[in-house]
Amino acid sequence: MSKPKNDDTQPILEDQLGLTQEPQPSRSKLSKDEFAKALAEINEKPMVESPVQGESIDELASPQIKPKTDLRPWFKRPSLWGKISLGALIVILLSLGGVVWFSRSQDAQDVQSRFLSITQAAERVSSETNRASYDSFDPAYQSLIDMSQKIEAAQRTNRAHWLGDTRLVQSLGKALDDMKTYVDKAKSEANDLSRVGSGDLDSLKSAATAAKLSVDAFKKSASGIDGSVSDDFYKLNERYDRLIKAHTDAEDTKKAAADAALSKEEQAKQDKADAEETASRWTQAYIAGNVGDLKKYMTAPFTKEYDFGQITASYRTTNYPTTYRRVSTDKKGDQYEIVETISFVTKSDYTADTTYTTTYVFLISQDSSSKKWLVNSQRYQ
Repeated sequence: MSKPKNDDTQPILEDQLGLTQEPQPSRSKLSKDEFAKALAEINEKPMVESPVQGESIDELASPQIKPKTDLRPWFKRPSLWGKISLGALIVILLSLGGVVWFSRSQDAQDVQSRFLSITQAAERVSSETNRASYDSFDPAYQSLIDMSQKIEAAQRTNRAHWLGDTRLVQSLGKALDDMKTYVDKAKSEANDLSRVGSGDLDSLKSAATAAKLSVDAFKKSASGIDGSVSDDFYKLNERYDRLIKAHTDAEDTKKAAADAALSKEEQAKQDKADAEETASRWTQAYIAGNVGDLKKYMTAPFTKEYDFGQITASYRTTNYPTTYRRVSTDKKGDQYEIVETISFVTKSDYTADTTYTTTYVFLISQDSSSKKWLVNSQRYQ
């Protein structure tokens, strides 16, 4: 039997090429324990060089996830705009915080400067007033003028900065307003102490109380503000009262001494003139509706008996006195009887104003201690 020809069309067998391998055992599924044992043996073997230089088999076995690159333009990336917005917000908040801090600090400095200026002026007023006398009151009067001007200057500039401490500035503003009212009243009365009555002093005391309350409230709310106003500054009414009384007493003493030197006849003439002067001043105060001045020319018993309600403004809305005239003066024992007529006007919504005259009889007596002639009674004739 002839051998087949080595034809190119015949398949080449693996054993002819020398590639014959030993048969591989069939792969069967491993149990968990066998798998774990095999994995442990592999890990104990030395690391073989991986096909990729520097990489271990474990690294090759695990999938490598490469981060994705955002290929969009920067201005179309939302995350970038979020970071920019957050940064801008932080910058804005820090800037606002800086502005608030600066404005509040500036307000505190300005308020401190204004308040110290007022306290220094108040100290000067107190000092000048305590040194002043009734006949030499010009320095005290000038100090009140200067303080009034300083308060006006402080009021004009008392404005809060943008985002500043508005509450602090408003608190100082209230104190300045009440201080201005008080100082202006004190200045007006200091200009002529001879015209100051008890009602004026009471009004000045009320203004002083309001000013002190406002300044105390400002100091309580303004922590860290230096300076204070002495209590003497709020007692100008008491100082005025002492000066006026001392002057009056001195004048009375002079008058008493002069009266003692007069002859009996001259003394009688002087007593009559003094009694007529008392009646005139009492009537002038009655027409003006000045209770304080009215009481200065009345005896203590007559002051208790008299109805002061009849000289109030509410009582005189349609009927009020206008002028007076002395009719006669007669000596009655140790008193003077003085007759006066007082003219009144009556207003009406339906007719023209009418005028009528009432005649009053006054008894003027001399006070035993002060030697003053005072109104002791009043009656219709």
